[in-house]
Amino acid sequence: MITIKFASDMYVYAPDKKATIVLPFDHPQPLRFILGSVGLTGAEIGFVLLNNQMINLSKDFDILIQDNDLIELYPFIGGG
Repeated sequence: MITIKFASDMYVYAPDKKATIVLPFDHPQPLRFILGSVGLTGAEIGFVLLNNQMINLSKDFDILIQDNDLIELYPFIGGG
């Protein structure tokens, strides 16, 4: 299984607006595919943690997701 946590207000992009979803795992798949399976393109994501490690979406969007991985999605952070 793969767990995806939608941090802060990212839950608005989650299926059924849940803060955490669990997906079945069949075989390693690229992060791009996993996010696409829940309706995300990556453009709405500020940053990603994969097993508590920051992922650079511009170069690691095709990193293979493994069984029991934890993906945490965070919104863009603004200030002024």
